[in-house]
Amino acid sequence: LAHKDSAHLADAQHVNANLGASSPTPEEDMR
Repeated sequence: LAHKDSAHLADAQHVNANLGASSPTPEEDMR
């Protein structure tokens, strides 16, 4: 379950990165 949750979170961060490509987000700062 932990692995699946991590994958889901990573997908959400990837989507956020695509949607906010023009402006930095907390997720991008952590990369």
